[in-house]
Amino acid sequence: MQAILKIKKLKLLILTRLCQQVSTNLTNITYASTYINWTWTDPSDIDFDRVMIYLNGIFQRNITNGTQYYNATVLTPNTIYELGTKTVDIAGNINNTWKNNTSTTSPLPVLKVHNINKGTNYPTIQSAIDDANTGDEIHVDSDTYYENMNVTKQLTLLGVDTGGGMPVVNASRTGSAITLAADGIILEDLLLSEVVLIICIKIPES
Repeated sequence: MQAILKIKKLKLLILTRLCQQVSTNLTNITYASTYINWTWTDPSDIDFDRVMIYLNGIFQRNITNGTQYYNATVLTPNTIYELGTKTVDIAGNINNTWKNNTSTTSPLPVLKVHNINKGTNYPTIQSAIDDANTGDEIHVDSDTYYENMNVTKQLTLLGVDTGGGMPVVNASRTGSAITLAADGIILEDLLLSEVVLIICIKIPES
């Protein structure tokens, strides 16, 4: 007897596969007071297309396959931010599994060098010197300043003990700690360390 197989209906089901994998190794590699830079590893799926980026739950942009980083800028200092990611395949299907990383921007630096005449503050002694006008008085708070000072104008530089001892200029054994290249410079209460040459005096040209 011969068997007869009758097929009444044949249904062809076309399934769209969701992007199954998610981004991995999400971490921040650099940050400052106003930005955080995150990186990750893209999924290995052949149909992976992009990563959706959210910052504190708010959509920011799509990052295309292969980019693998996002730099968030114009942020607030000393503030916590959460980066959230979702992956999307070439058909537009979204994998709703979140991959998140929480990071904090650094606080603003404490400015410990002050131009008394201008009412301005600086992170280094040299930056205060460069911005000063001839005759200005600069106060330097307690701390260790890793720099070589080059004074090219008539200024008064005073070290001030603000609770941590007199300020120290650490030249890291590179050249002179202080170079004086102008007449009438006044230096008081600045301690020097790790110096090859303590003070270099350059005679101004007449």
